[in-house]
Amino acid sequence: MAQGPDLADRARGLFDQRHLSGAVLIQDVRTGSTIASVSVGDGANGLPLSVVKLLLMTLYWEHRDDAPASLAPDVGRIIARGADDPGRRLALDLRRALGSRRLLGTLARLGFPGCTRTRIQDCTTLSAATPGPAWANSLSLGENGFRVTPHGLSRFLRIIGNGGIGPRGERVVRPSTARLLQQAMLETVRSGTASGVRERLGTRGRMGGKTGTGPGGPRPYDGVFAGLIFDAAGTPRYTVVTYVRRGGPGGGVAAEISAELGARLLAAR
Repeated sequence: MAQGPDLADRARGLFDQRHLSGAVLIQDVRTGSTIASVSVGDGANGLPLSVVKLLLMTLYWEHRDDAPASLAPDVGRIIARGADDPGRRLALDLRRALGSRRLLGTLARLGFPGCTRTRIQDCTTLSAATPGPAWANSLSLGENGFRVTPHGLSRFLRIIGNGGIGPRGERVVRPSTARLLQQAMLETVRSGTASGVRERLGTRGRMGGKTGTGPGGPRPYDGVFAGLIFDAAGTPRYTVVTYVRRGGPGGGVAAEISAELGARLLAAR
């Protein structure tokens, strides 16, 4: 398998070719072993950006039995096309229906508990006192309210890739939630914000994920792609998290780097 130094060198080369900085982390879904970990220049920016919408949809699917029947979000718009306003509305509707503490408890179970003096990464600054607009923006735009690392995002992706099972073998989310998230992520590459790389893995497999772009301010924006690499049989094999600093939208260079590295992994299987 093409891994370790070979794949890491290729990742560095992809950043160097474009004169960009950023970070890549690829891990085995089943074992959690790191296949490649690279940080070039500024590395990751610590923000989930719109990748946070995967957490938002997890909250909905985990609690939809207790949510009003009228709460039926357009998954394609929120995940595949990255629409912010439907995400904001869903975040507020869930809070009104279920309460802040219940949702924060689920976020902690997913690997993002409340930030403290000693817990400063892979955590959330959201609380029951967070004003509505800030709550909505945090869970839809991901430009505040969360402090994440590639490892934290990859841990969450492994849960989804493993059918809802956590790193210690514990049940974290329902199998149906994991399955629905995988489908939504595949749609992002098939016809959504990362459709530019849908053919890059050829017949060896597929890639699904979520793109993020931002934060707001002077361009060029940072881009992030966080997803799963599936083999030809449709089994999630690897997580991939790619940040590109000031390199444009997440569906551009970040998705391209993810797809090329994913294709190399599958070719070497």
